[in-house]
Amino acid sequence: MKKISPQRIAQALYELTIDQDKKDVVAVVDRFINWLAGNRQLSQASAIIAAFDRYADRQAGVVSATVTTATKLSAVLRHDIIALIKKQTVATTVELDEQTNEALLGGFSVAVDDLRIDASLKQKVADLHHHLIS
Repeated sequence: MKKISPQRIAQALYELTIDQDKKDVVAVVDRFINWLAGNRQLSQASAIIAAFDRYADRQAGVVSATVTTATKLSAVLRHDIIALIKKQTVATTVELDEQTNEALLGGFSVAVDDLRIDASLKQKVADLHHHLIS
């Protein structure tokens, strides 16, 4: 039997629990754990929980993103990056994790789930190098 991905399992669990009261949620989760055990997928529990959290956030219009820059973000650039993420993901709220990496030289890199935007100077130099040698 083909294994179901943690993302699909998390989505199904979310849909089964979204409008339930606490007692019913406990019963669904209990059956869910038994199902995981019966299908030898308990080892995927942490991946399923993480996928569930991401899916629940998405359903609530919240996305988590990481932006990496060579220097600390200015307030204007932070605002612009959040606006870009909202536009690309149709999110209403963006939880932004800001990181610095001097190796980028300039520009920024943004990661949201499977979406990657690399507008760093380091990447532009690498692209130019690749173009020149090919």
